[in-house]
Amino acid sequence: MRFNKTALFVISVIFLFHDCPAFTQDNIPPSNLPVRNKIVVSSASTPFESNGDLWFSAWADDDSIFLTWGDGFGVNLHNKPPYSHNGLALLHGDAPRFKAEIVKNYMPLSDKKNNSKPTSLLFQNEKLYAAIHYPLLFPNTGFIAYSDDYGKTFNYNINSPWTKENKSNFICRIFINMGRDYGLNKDGYVYSFGIGSEIKWHGPIYLSRVKKDSILNYSAWEYLVEINNEGHPLWDKDQSKAFALPGISSEMLFSAAYHPGLKRFIILTANFHSGELYMARTPWGPWEYVGKWFEGIDSEWFSSYMPGIIPKNMGDNSFYFAVAGREPNKNGHPSDKKYRFRLGKITIISNSQQN
Repeated sequence: MRFNKTALFVISVIFLFHDCPAFTQDNIPPSNLPVRNKIVVSSASTPFESNGDLWFSAWADDDSIFLTWGDGFGVNLHNKPPYSHNGLALLHGDAPRFKAEIVKNYMPLSDKKNNSKPTSLLFQNEKLYAAIHYPLLFPNTGFIAYSDDYGKTFNYNINSPWTKENKSNFICRIFINMGRDYGLNKDGYVYSFGIGSEIKWHGPIYLSRVKKDSILNYSAWEYLVEINNEGHPLWDKDQSKAFALPGISSEMLFSAAYHPGLKRFIILTANFHSGELYMARTPWGPWEYVGKWFEGIDSEWFSSYMPGIIPKNMGDNSFYFAVAGREPNKNGHPSDKKYRFRLGKITIISNSQQN
């Protein structure tokens, strides 16, 4: 299916909100989302030349957006940048007319031997944090690197507890972004989801948290081990006790953010054949399945995987995302047609707006 103008992929979904615990402080009021909603997805746009996948982002204090990429030449290809397994770019301006520049071609352990990949980004209090895993696909280790000079240099400690040897479900760590400079967070914690591999994961998603000033202290992280009868989360320092969150799953890397218009945390997934959207009032849920944002070969977004929610330019009921696709060509080799930064916009239309 070809799209000459902005194309809309619409799915009606039933979205029922159950009683659920307030966030740690009363900073997240109930959403006014009605029972029936539609997911509307724009056609893809390509605001700049690019090559790669794993387009994950974080909104910095200076209003720019840090952006990762994996296995490609990154952005602004007319400058003939070198190929990188794990690079960092910067977006300027507003969606959908972003301008891009490369900040760092080679992120930590992005050499050929280690072949690291970006998992997620977080910016808060003048520091950029990068969750990284290595090697690609089925990593042995996940760790956190940080930069206090806006991505020019990074410091990191690879001796983390999130390893295959420890049977960790947090090797791939997905930070939950909360606005510009993490400014929408009110309880003083950084939250991240965890899965054990980049692809072909068996589905379960786990949750961890740490005080904002202790992100780099691996031993300070707490893991969600239970939600009690009152709906309150219980935490433990032992990651082996972490339990899988009900209501959500993913086969691959995904992204997560807090949406101030919807007053909900959102998760966006994609696995080549379909993509799904989830929402919750708190990071620990209860998580509700909203619906598919694409499905099947007839969708323009078919072959998309590992989408990155962009925390900037969120509307009252919409948000932008970036995602690459990878289709084999007639010779069986990957095609670069979709293997780039493709920008999309998801809008959730309420029942009242449909009438």
